[in-house]
This record gives sequence, structure tokens and C-alpha cells, in this order.
Amino acid sequence: MSPSRVFVLNCSKDICQERMFALGELHANYIPSSILAKKIQCYNERSKKLIPFLQKSCRTHVIDSEQQFSQTKKTLCSFVEPTIVHVRSSGSDGSANVKGQI
Repeated sequence: MSPSRVFVLNCSKDICQERMFALGELHANYIPSSILAKKIQCYNERSKKLIPFLQKSCRTHVIDSEQQFSQTKKTLCSFVEPTIVHVRSSGSDGSANVKGQI
């Protein structure tokens, strides 16, 4: 089964590393290393090959995630929302309760 929609969070190696190091400072066991930089580079190289395939096969949204997290989240949500949930009552006893919770 292939995906119907893909979100690509685009972020440079430098920004990604900076954020990982900042996150690591909060955890005593985290040791920054060159391995992290290599993994980020490898991920970016593989993504460059995969993204054109995804763009041909499904709806692909590339989102600039170098901006503030709140702005990235708003951009991502703009592709997903509004989400409409249709609740249909059935003959079960709990159906009215479910509608009340939504």
C-alpha cells in the first residue's frame, strides 16, 4: 500500500545539528559527536533521491522546518486541517455518548 500524502520537513545539516546539540545539553548522557553529522548528511542524501519518486506517486508537501517550531507546525497543519469527522449514530447504546465526547 502506498502513502496518499507525504510531508518532508526540510532542514539544513547545520540547523539540524545545532538543534540536536541543544537538545543534548538537556540530557546528561548525551555526547555530541561527528557521528551525528554523518547521519544527518546520509539522511539528506537519501532524501534527495527519494523525494522526486514520492512527488510523482503521491501528494508531497515540502515544509521549511528551519523556521521556529510554531511556524513549522502551523504550515504543517495548514495542509492537514480542517479535518472533518462525521459521526453517524448507530443503534448501539454507546453511540450517543460518543457524539457527546466529540
